[in-house]
This record gives sequence, C-alpha cells and structure tokens, in this order.
Amino acid sequence: GDKMPGESYAFTSKKYKDNEACTLTIKGPTISQRIIVSIGKMDIAPDGNCGDSLKIYDGKVGGTLLNSVATEQCGKKDFYVRSNSNTAVIVFSSNNDGKQGTGFTATVAIDFPVASCAREVGFYRCKNNYCISSKFECSSKNYCGDNSQKLTCSRK
Repeated sequence: GDKMPGESYAFTSKKYKDNEACTLTIKGPTISQRIIVSIGKMDIAPDGNCGDSLKIYDGKVGGTLLNSVATEQCGKKDFYVRSNSNTAVIVFSSNNDGKQGTGFTATVAIDFPVASCAREVGFYRCKNNYCISSKFECSSKNYCGDNSQKLTCSRK
C-alpha cells in the first residue's frame, strides 16, 4: 500500500513438468503504483525451441506484452520489466516435448509516486518521483524506471 512503497517478494519455479500452465496476477492497491518484475536464474526451453514460455503482460492477459523480446520468453537470459499500470500478469506454460529446464526466479517490487519518501525510514525517491525501498537504491536493475538510482550509486 501507500505506506510501504518498494516492498518486494520472490518466488522460484523449480524444475517444471510437461504441460504446466500457471498464471500469477500482481496488482497494486492504488492506480498510481507500478509493478517491477525481475527474472533471474532463467532456464526455460534452453535449447531455443521456445515451446515452453514465460510471458509478462501489463494490466491483463492479452494486454501489452512487457517482455516482447523472444530471448526474454525462453532460454537463459535474465531480465526485468516495469508495468505502465498497477497490474502485471505472469504467465508460464510448458509443452509436452519432454525437455524441461530448471525454471526461473522472479522478484517482484511495487513502486509509485508519493508525497513523502523518507530516507530515515528506508525509502529512496527516484528522479521521476517514484519511491522505492532503499534496498533497491544501488541495484543494477532499473527499479525506478528512469535509472536514477544508478546515478546516486555512481556518486558514492
């Protein structure tokens, strides 16, 4: 909610089976919030076949595809995306070709503009006025959406 911008959680898919179909919808409680999804340790259809896939949509399934590059939908590329709405939908599916990877790890953070973004209680205000947890301030990921947290870290 508005009192704890930049909170995050993570989940791991583990080794998956044929014909898996999973959908996870992440929605911030206010319309000004944005969802950041960071995918790491990705190993989905590593042979390049792409019969297994991970797709992340903005708003709803069928909405704007946030990871529209094929290498972000299968293979071994780590990446992150930031929604333009307060909802992101993660859709994972596998086919029945008998080839499974080890899955992926997803970390999700919620950020949004707020009037008060106090550093003394653990927050960092981005240049675009979004507020994230200060634990993301020096991350290599673009949690602000404008790369401003990287500028602060390069000056330290």
